[in-house]
Amino acid sequence: MVSFKGEYEHSLDNKGRVALPAKLRKALEDSVPRFVLTYGLDKCLYLYPHEHWVAFEERLSKLNSFRGNDRAAIRYFLRNAEDIELDGQNRISLPAKHQGFANVSDKVTFIGSGSHIEIWSPNELDILMDAWSTEDLQANVERVLGGETDEFSG
Repeated sequence: MVSFKGEYEHSLDNKGRVALPAKLRKALEDSVPRFVLTYGLDKCLYLYPHEHWVAFEERLSKLNSFRGNDRAAIRYFLRNAEDIELDGQNRISLPAKHQGFANVSDKVTFIGSGSHIEIWSPNELDILMDAWSTEDLQANVERVLGGETDEFSG
């Protein structure tokens, strides 16, 4: 399975196309460059390689559609999902609906997030990052990763 990391900024053309950064393409190795694009949980888009999307959709299929929160999660991700392929110039097209959701206009910032890629408006990303103080970030990382064992320290 591929893993994405890093941050890259690229321009969006007037047809809503943007080049997928070379380092993110390289992480795909020999897999076919097919993706699924959907809304993210922040004001961004999630771009999943097809094989990661299949695993994610499998998780969604195990949710109980008779529970409101489960049903809402299924609806949120699947109703906004679009199949995307790289064109001959290694670009993806961002549908207008998705551009509007993420407030994307002339530039996008790609962020590798392990199993998927986040696509941000640089302005929206700045707003999010400016909202986190160093203390907030440290407290959140400690809460999420600071277990009783110190397996991540070097």
